[in-house]
Amino acid sequence: MNHCNVKVLRFRSQVSILVLGSILLSFGSLALLGAYSQDRPPTIESLGWLAGCWEGTYANGRTVSEQWMKPLGGVMMGMSRTVRDGKTIAFENVRLEQSETGLIHYVANPSGQKEATFALVKLEGTKAIFENPAHDYPQRIIYHLLSPDSLVARIEGTANGKERGSDFPYRRVRCE
Repeated sequence: MNHCNVKVLRFRSQVSILVLGSILLSFGSLALLGAYSQDRPPTIESLGWLAGCWEGTYANGRTVSEQWMKPLGGVMMGMSRTVRDGKTIAFENVRLEQSETGLIHYVANPSGQKEATFALVKLEGTKAIFENPAHDYPQRIIYHLLSPDSLVARIEGTANGKERGSDFPYRRVRCE
């Protein structure tokens, strides 16, 4: 083998090592990022997009208003009121709270019912899913921010042996 061929082989080997090293470093970085995002539980601040005042008017003459305080101290406080024909027919106080273990719970106190707790099981950007399989109905509560001024709340689960679900589209309103 002549001197030029040896130089070409060394150069190719060095390039190959650099390329392989870059690829491994990239995969290692991606793995670290993936592990970090999967292993790190969401914080209550991750749900800050829910803060504000929301209102929905429905065909049956009901107006539902929800108001959420911003996250502070590991808790978001929320409340809702349902009005029909000028009278409040239902209300609810809600807490989104983060435990010392990092888990987030949706704790609902609806009018005329016992308190119920739902665990955050999935948070994808501005979509949060809370579940309590042992609850009568609903077993799932979902909030999805579609745009800065559009939110859909959904309840779903099984009632009397049948799958049910209800959507509550809201628009952002001025808090008064």
